[in-house]
Amino acid sequence: MKTEEKVYRIGEIAEMFDLSKSTIRFYEEIGLFPNLKRSPGGLRLFSQEEINCIEDVECLKKTGMSLKDIEAYVS
Repeated sequence: MKTEEKVYRIGEIAEMFDLSKSTIRFYEEIGLFPNLKRSPGGLRLFSQEEINCIEDVECLKKTGMSLKDIEAYVS
C-alpha cells in the first residue's frame, strides 16, 4: 500500500519559511522547482522535495550567493 505524501499550499510554505508568496512564485518562475505539481484547479502543491529546495536556497542566500548562482547550483 502506497502512503500519500503530504503536500502544502503556497500560503503554508510562505508561513513556514517567513517568505512572501510572491518570493515563492518567483522561485518557481526561475526554475527552482522543476517538479512542482499543481492541483486540478491550478493551485501549487509543494512536497518535501520543494521544502528541501527552499531550505537550501535560503541557506545559500545567507552565504551571499546570488540567485543566479543558486539557479545554476539547483539545476
